[in-house]
Amino acid sequence: MCYNEEGNILNVLDQILEIGPKVANLFEILVVDDGSKDKSVQLVQSFQESHPQIDVRLIEHRVNQGIGFTLKDIYLHGKYELIANIPADGQFDLNEYLQVGFVKENEFVAFYRKENLVYNTQRNLFSFINKMLNFHLLGISCKDVNWTKIYHRKALHLLDLRITSSLIESEICSKLIYLDHQPLEYPSQYKSRTSGVSKGASFFILKQAIFDILKLIWVCRRFRK
Repeated sequence: MCYNEEGNILNVLDQILEIGPKVANLFEILVVDDGSKDKSVQLVQSFQESHPQIDVRLIEHRVNQGIGFTLKDIYLHGKYELIANIPADGQFDLNEYLQVGFVKENEFVAFYRKENLVYNTQRNLFSFINKMLNFHLLGISCKDVNWTKIYHRKALHLLDLRITSSLIESEICSKLIYLDHQPLEYPSQYKSRTSGVSKGASFFILKQAIFDILKLIWVCRRFRK
């Protein structure tokens, strides 16, 4: 997931090259760029050219659409059995994949941040509201719905995803849990940025999520019926 991450994207891609062969016999790198205005796209294209032996695909959004659309593209266009969402900001340590064992077809992996010292008050408040919504209205007890996941591709294609904001993760988890899929939760360190600024608390992202709350409740309840 990439949006204006020219200072981080190559480091993350290099990490994937290091960790990928340790966790999978076959893997691809799918970069979804959400309308970056910096050199992120050019850096990814340069990476593609310099690593022809690696399956690297790039999906470009001409304008910024938000994290929900970006995640949806990752989940619907990944071609192998397991799909992991990785932020291009470098705040997730890919070495944490090494602690994950075999993931059964009725399971998904949900990493949770052990501590979060970088969120501002506004984003912490929204995260708390989101967590209460997930637990009381959607039946999701995961410690951290909005952090990195590993899903089965076949499971994602059963869900008829309708949410296009950051709440798409709540939609996925709620529907999977209703279908008796079990979350495997693993602790994760939330690394500090080495470059750039966070976009998760932007007014655009928060506005999208707020408008999607009622839609999320309706979508999940309709799915259960």
